Amino acid sequence: MDRSDIESFAVDKIRECLRRCDLLDANNINIGDKEPSWDGFVYLYKNKNHSKCNIEKRLPVQVKGTEQEDLSKKQINFNVEKSDLQNYYNDGGAIFFVVYIKDYDNYKIYYETLTKIKLHGYLRICEKNNYASISITLTELPRQNLDEVTDVFTNFSKDYNQNLPKKDYTLEEILNNGIKEYKRFKVSYHGVAYKKNPMNYFMTHPTTIYIESDGDGPDIAVAVGQLASIGQKQNLPVYIRDIKYYEKFQTEETVSEGKMFFGNSFVITFDKIKRKINFHWQIKGNLTQRITDTTFLLSFFHSSEFSIGGQKMTFPIQEGKITKKDIDYYEQNLRFLKAVKDLLDFFGVKKELDYDSVTNKDEETLLFLIDQVFNKKKYKNNQKEAIVLQAVKVANISFLIEIIRVSEDECEIRNFFKENFNIIYTSKDDSLISFTASPLLMLQEEQFFEFSNIDYDVLYNSLLNTKLTPEFLEYFILYTLSMLKAYDRQIEKDSEILNCLLKVYDYLLTKDSENELYKLNRLQIIKRQRNLSETEKKDLFKIIETTEMKPNKTAAFLLYGDLLQAKYYYEQLTQDEQTMFDSYPINIFWKNND
Repeated sequence: MDRSDIESFAVDKIRECLRRCDLLDANNINIGDKEPSWDGFVYLYKNKNHSKCNIEKRLPVQVKGTEQEDLSKKQINFNVEKSDLQNYYNDGGAIFFVVYIKDYDNYKIYYETLTKIKLHGYLRICEKNNYASISITLTELPRQNLDEVTDVFTNFSKDYNQNLPKKDYTLEEILNNGIKEYKRFKVSYHGVAYKKNPMNYFMTHPTTIYIESDGDGPDIAVAVGQLASIGQKQNLPVYIRDIKYYEKFQTEETVSEGKMFFGNSFVITFDKIKRKINFHWQIKGNLTQRITDTTFLLSFFHSSEFSIGGQKMTFPIQEGKITKKDIDYYEQNLRFLKAVKDLLDFFGVKKELDYDSVTNKDEETLLFLIDQVFNKKKYKNNQKEAIVLQAVKVANISFLIEIIRVSEDECEIRNFFKENFNIIYTSKDDSLISFTASPLLMLQEEQFFEFSNIDYDVLYNSLLNTKLTPEFLEYFILYTLSMLKAYDRQIEKDSEILNCLLKVYDYLLTKDSENELYKLNRLQIIKRQRNLSETEKKDLFKIIETTEMKPNKTAAFLLYGDLLQAKYYYEQLTQDEQTMFDSYPINIFWKNND
């Protein structure tokens, strides 16, 4: 064939294929290059009636033909000039066809939907490398499946003339940081071949991924990809009989398999090829999740069914698959898990126990404590002190217990925060200053940082029951600052620390409403929770105007956010005063100031 015959043959075969599709009209694809970059248009209609009022979109196309002996490939590469790509981009996109021709009876049609986001990528490569042309990848047109052929055009019509972001983003950047005013990813299907199951389309065809606008703005095309799997969250409950165990479940679908996840331990798999469904479990997760999942599993063993979103699912337990020994194991494990929960509740542990990280040694510790606390067993211990505070670490949590000597060689374990007695504190120097207060004041910064069972209500109430002597207050103010230091060091912030301290300083200010130190400490607590109000800023100005103490003036400017003035007064402090100021938790606002 000569060149003109090849081009005519290619256009004829495209027309012949598209003419068989009810929604397409390919009569406006021209033979011969009558205009630059394009060979014409394909009209997409809303239905079989090809009248003017039913035109959905006019889609530009380009057709190339080439003689080839090998027609076995599913995909090919073809060189396209940069100038053509730029024209397609300016016009909103184009569908590019290449026809491989062996002879008049043997040929294969390949296509690529050149959307703006794809063209943008090709043009960037050309500009970066100073290319005049670039190789694009085309896929075999499934011309024996006319619905799929139609899908090429219906889906391209929705991707035609896309809106692109003002700058280039990777999917990773969007997932981590997002794009302002655009919050959700979106993919959509607009064809006929996969109408019953559009999810399969996304997993078998490259699809444009959009970010959907929160308001009235247009969707933004950010990537093209073929999805490996699709997951969805379903806010539908999971029941066994009339007991609700879970509020929701999650599905994940691939081309060959569907999965349904619920709880933290269960998955239902559906093999699409073998048409086989199975229920799998592996108890895992934190303590609460394991208790719930084990309770559900034991109930399932007895009923062999459960319902998800109102749909009953039955999985007959095969003889020998689940034995009495298996059931006994899960029942024993559930009793132990519940005992662990009761133990942690007894000690007031607020943090969730990550049971996946619990070791055999941790379980031995838990068993020992359960035995001591709930079975009231005394254990042999030669400690000389009447009271010893002991740290216990299990997996991700640490908590404080109290060991009380009840005889010369026996001790009991108790919850330190439930004890109601006072001790006498004396100074370490020769001043012989002393006061009587709760043993809770023995807690130090490291313990506030580490322990998950500190009862801040008990701590606050102990203050209310303590005589506010000058000696006590001097000690107690430093004690509250150690709590703030612990809070600042925490990765997972314990808001109870700030709530307790705020109550403490509110109480102290009822006893001495003009105390600058109380006011400053109260405001630095609030500043860790939120921005200061105008009234609170006025309180700072009042301190700035009236105080004669430069450390207080420095602190007030620092809390207000005027770092220049804070630095000015800080530099007027003596070396000892600067060292002292640097040791206080307010020092964090040199770098953490809005």
